[in-house]
Amino acid sequence: MVLLSKWWWRAYGERGSMWNKIMSEKYGPLWHYDLSNIDLKVCSPIVQSIIGIHANPVASKLVNPQNFKWRLGNGSKIYFWEDWWTEDQPLCRKFPGLYSVASVHHLLVKDFLHLWLKFPDDPLVNNELWLGSLSHDHLNELHALSVILQNMNLLHGNDTLLWLQGVNPFTTKSCYAMLEPPTALSHQQSFIWRLIWAMKVPPKIHAFLWKVQWNILPTRAFIGNRIEGSIKECPWCTSSIETVDHLLWQCQLAVWGWGFISKWWSIPCQKLQNNSPSLVHILTFFKSTLQNKIWQLVAAAVFWSIWLARNELVFSGTKIRKQQFLDLIFLRINKWGSVVRLIDFENDPLWKVNPQGAISVHHYKISREFWRFKVESYDYICAVDGAYGLNDQCKLGGGVGGFILNKQGTKVLIFSGPVRSHCAAESELEGMFLMCRWVIRLGLHSHKVVICSDSTTTINTLHSSTDLSSMYSSCDPMLQHLINVSIFIQFVPGYLNDDADLLAKQGLMKSKMFSWVHNSSA
Repeated sequence: MVLLSKWWWRAYGERGSMWNKIMSEKYGPLWHYDLSNIDLKVCSPIVQSIIGIHANPVASKLVNPQNFKWRLGNGSKIYFWEDWWTEDQPLCRKFPGLYSVASVHHLLVKDFLHLWLKFPDDPLVNNELWLGSLSHDHLNELHALSVILQNMNLLHGNDTLLWLQGVNPFTTKSCYAMLEPPTALSHQQSFIWRLIWAMKVPPKIHAFLWKVQWNILPTRAFIGNRIEGSIKECPWCTSSIETVDHLLWQCQLAVWGWGFISKWWSIPCQKLQNNSPSLVHILTFFKSTLQNKIWQLVAAAVFWSIWLARNELVFSGTKIRKQQFLDLIFLRINKWGSVVRLIDFENDPLWKVNPQGAISVHHYKISREFWRFKVESYDYICAVDGAYGLNDQCKLGGGVGGFILNKQGTKVLIFSGPVRSHCAAESELEGMFLMCRWVIRLGLHSHKVVICSDSTTTINTLHSSTDLSSMYSSCDPMLQHLINVSIFIQFVPGYLNDDADLLAKQGLMKSKMFSWVHNSSA
């Protein structure tokens, strides 16, 4: 249903694309602004399924015409009468009398304004706009239309279709959130899935860990519960029933694997298993972004090696030797990490004896080089981040955090606190707007400033939008004119944005916004 609703967005917004022009020729101009009024009898089965969702009470919330409004740019895409682009409804509904005598329907805004300006003082005599003479009622509507168009000016940017129910542009994610608003429970449940699918491991490992989390890995216990008389004992140690927990945490293979990792990473086994071992616990073991990404790869390699060694015994009758098993774990960690360029220091002797130290040294080197280049290129360097999750009251909310450095590396501003948001993307955007307001408030915009964010969605929004202040109430009106002039928005990898990330997560737990300015406090 949500995926079908996206075709409505594409039909309305992608008017210049070839496929859309073909559909418009086949089904008429209604395809571009009112799919619900197209006759289903003349539609193909696929188009019927797309248009037919408006009859569903749930889907009608997504494709309601009140959800789609155009923001005027150069007027080359918007239908003057039929589209909603000004006032509180389409002009054909606001002025039905004028629409009934308009000489041309489905006229673009730029073309209508061109005709209107031919006789700006007396549009009544414009035969290109109206069919015949206008009645008294028409004249009243014409006067009201003249007031609307009096200060109407076209802009240089493109016309933009807005979806008023969520973050622009339209996304299936925001649709799902509209139909089923996230709760604390659903957020906790979805967290592990986002965690698994974001891991830097081969695709088949994603699927494997997905099965582990759902507890549907085809162990002997799983099969035995479905096939009567099946053997349920662990094929390796034969002392317990082979459940997912037994295989990955208690079996001799697991003892070998986690014992090796415990010694290599200098982590006590008891701390790894935490009395009640779980995938969430093991995949969120470290707070540092880079360290935890590498650790997730390590844990996945252990799980996968256990499963492959178990299958080798079940299907081939071969028991792997301990040292060979541990060598394979180490090999998989290095190979996977090298492929995704997460571990490019596998030949460093420190990595083999002190992996946490090797990661810290590697992180320090790349972090110092990254920020050193920023300091050399800009007068002020800003880092900002947003967070979304459960706050200290166990309710879903957003948090933001960030700081500003001068050329000497001294922090001139730190802020951290809660914001109103419905998803992580909104938190990131609010954090960016807050940082921009601080830059302007402190007068730094007269210098060369770079703001670094690890959210590509936020960066793309700022670079592609032509009227930020009208789209977002929290955006400073000056920002639009400063972007790429004195304020530059750039991407920073998440693992190099740890400080801002920590401030954002701390802000999520605060009751109010905290800010500190050098030599003073606010």
